[in-house]
Amino acid sequence: MTKCPYGDVHTANEFQVRLFKDLLAPGQRGPRSTSAVTSGVVSGYFLPEFTRSNLFCKSRHSMLVSYFYQSLLLCLWSFQASAGPTISLYHARALANNTVTVNGPESYCLIVPKDQHTDIGDSEYPGGTTTYCSKLAKYDSSQGELPPGFWTNVDHVSGPGVNGGRYTQLTGCINPNLVDRLNPEDQGGQYDSSGGPSGIGNPEYSLCIGYNHYVELLEPLGPRACIRCCDDPDDCPTKLDRSGCPAVIPGNYFDCD
Repeated sequence: MTKCPYGDVHTANEFQVRLFKDLLAPGQRGPRSTSAVTSGVVSGYFLPEFTRSNLFCKSRHSMLVSYFYQSLLLCLWSFQASAGPTISLYHARALANNTVTVNGPESYCLIVPKDQHTDIGDSEYPGGTTTYCSKLAKYDSSQGELPPGFWTNVDHVSGPGVNGGRYTQLTGCINPNLVDRLNPEDQGGQYDSSGGPSGIGNPEYSLCIGYNHYVELLEPLGPRACIRCCDDPDDCPTKLDRSGCPAVIPGNYFDCD
């Protein structure tokens, strides 16, 4: 009988984070430069054994099968062969530091300014941002790490949105002094996957793992923050960025003053 690995993986987000982590892990990179997908190979990268064997796992893992294919397509987009004889990791690295994720209060990633002590608005240019994650969610060395005390009060909510689509969110109070990317005196601003002049996000092509859209606001002076990942764009509005967290992502903000 095929062994069912990663028995602690129960959600789509966890599955995709683990898939990305294994694909980027040392020893997973193969010598091939072909962009063809063969058995167990994605653009020259050997798929971890757990992705193949998960397809044969019993019922409690059956929900992950569709997310395997979703993750596979995302990885194909990321792991493109370079013009030379070797595989370039540029797209994989760009993806890792241009993603967010929301698994819960202890497992999440946020977009933040790339440079120290920077206002959110001043980071809104190509290359001006990066990804910082909690220790549990970090899966790549290009990502920074958020300290455990970043959220001083946080609430995690998930469920169906206005049209029945999935969403998951974190709302609450933060300590901006613990993250040197932030300016504690900054009133804040918004990052998202579907806004911007061309509708391709701010930062461009950023995404939330496991969802179609996301919207994130950091308000260091608040001091508060909020992030929501969603399937339906109606649940992740991008036109209210000047209205603040409670207007964009209704939730518990604990009187963050």
